Amino acid sequence: MTHPPAEAQIDFGTTEVIQDGKAKDIHCLVMSLPYSNGGYTVPLPGENQQCFLVGLKALFTQFLRFPRKLRIDNLSSSVVRSR
Repeated sequence: MTHPPAEAQIDFGTTEVIQDGKAKDIHCLVMSLPYSNGGYTVPLPGENQQCFLVGLKALFTQFLRFPRKLRIDNLSSSVVRSR
């Protein structure tokens, strides 16, 4: 599978962190850049629309540019209204 330059994929995920000596799962929004094999992650308190928008802004702030194409795979929190 080949990916064109300037294409990004976004989805929620979870990661495990150690907090106060205990393992804890936290939500995160992940933007991967398959062409360059890069990626950015932002930890978030949940997986709702507000977290998606805050996370998206944080990802673009980290990345310092915008991809030409953004693929969002079945992410219900990014949908305002379904048909």
